[in-house]
Amino acid sequence: MRSAVLSLAVLAALAATPALAVDANLVDGVFEGGYTCAQGVTYLKLTLDGDADGYVRGIFHFGSVSWRGGSNLAVPEGKYAMTGRLNNQGQIVLQGSHWIQQPAGYVMVNLAGLVKRQGSYLVIEGNVGGAPGCTTFQVGRE
Repeated sequence: MRSAVLSLAVLAALAATPALAVDANLVDGVFEGGYTCAQGVTYLKLTLDGDADGYVRGIFHFGSVSWRGGSNLAVPEGKYAMTGRLNNQGQIVLQGSHWIQQPAGYVMVNLAGLVKRQGSYLVIEGNVGGAPGCTTFQVGRE
């Protein structure tokens, strides 16, 4: 419950922040990484398409993941559409819109994060809200 309240507070703060829109074409592309919710660390492929006025559309695609030193192979594949905004401070807020492929027992989550450069990568990291046990996410692309 505490994380849901915190996530709502973060989303409300970002939405209330008076920041100018930025050309969200900056985030166009496929970002890969992961997020953590009640099911554990989960693979995330976030495909984004931004507009010149800061509006962003995307697809949140999740599923099983395996990495050096661990795995979470029990997560079913799912995906849903998202909409949101990117502001000139690099803050991005994305909210689930509608399911494309919904596995039983799963709900859409929302993302509130910061877009930044790390070497040759564009990284988005922040908080996951909208479901119990959710904490953070991080995705990147070249």
